[in-house]
Amino acid sequence: MSYQFYGRNIPKSISCINVEPFLDKLSEITENFTAIPEQFFKIWSAIWWIDVTSGFPEFKEKLAEYALLCQLPPDLEQYLDYDASKLTITQRFHVLVTLLESEDVAETFEKYTEPERFKWYMASFNLHRNGDLSEDVLERMSKGFRDFCYEIGHFQTALQSIVPKRDSIIQVFSTQNIRYATGELNFDKILKVMKSQFGEPHKGYIAYKGVIIGRLLSQSSKVVVKPSSTAVGLSLEKAVFELYRVIGYAVSETSATGDFGIDILAQSNTEKIGIQCKNYAGTVGVEAVM
Repeated sequence: MSYQFYGRNIPKSISCINVEPFLDKLSEITENFTAIPEQFFKIWSAIWWIDVTSGFPEFKEKLAEYALLCQLPPDLEQYLDYDASKLTITQRFHVLVTLLESEDVAETFEKYTEPERFKWYMASFNLHRNGDLSEDVLERMSKGFRDFCYEIGHFQTALQSIVPKRDSIIQVFSTQNIRYATGELNFDKILKVMKSQFGEPHKGYIAYKGVIIGRLLSQSSKVVVKPSSTAVGLSLEKAVFELYRVIGYAVSETSATGDFGIDILAQSNTEKIGIQCKNYAGTVGVEAVM
């Protein structure tokens, strides 16, 4: 799913990343949005700067920076010592495809790219595999990959805003309705609350902040406090009481003591029943029945 936000400034929309699976990934590596995994973002930022359509000196510099952060694929080490004014079209394809097919990069790119975008990317990739080495195909492949890296950088910016005040954000937004009747996030409402409650200007990242806030609220609402056994027992009694009332019995609750274990009396025209409610996971013993 892509998320579009049209505010007063130029929008930063999420169109390359498959948001829900990527939020699962972020929740894991940020320990439920309580920390910012700097190394993860540094690596993807370094990849973004490796532009195979740029001049060779700039490309070589960025490739060297990437090599300092993580293991450079062996096939690319040759370019660190390469002395030329520019790369050939074949070499540029070689660099791009090698980066894309490196283990960690390929897995993340395939798993978290928005499905329709990924189809578009694969169409360009297949053209290359079938022998098309044109500038147009190179630029399309490069753009699709670099746009993905760029959006990961936007998520980093959003996390830098949200993580330091995570608990306050959950507290404030838990009293706000930030979704339309369709269930979609209301980014205008999220922006308004962020500006009024946290003094945050709109810097074009509200779509990224919004989906993270939406996930935080969703996760906090799933935290269930286990009720006490007494509370569960009372709920069971009320449910049984209501059941017999609905099917036509005259029902009454007994006193808490002196009732020989009976909790509810249910009477019809033909019978009077004493009911004892047991919140047991296993079999009720003979003693309780007697």
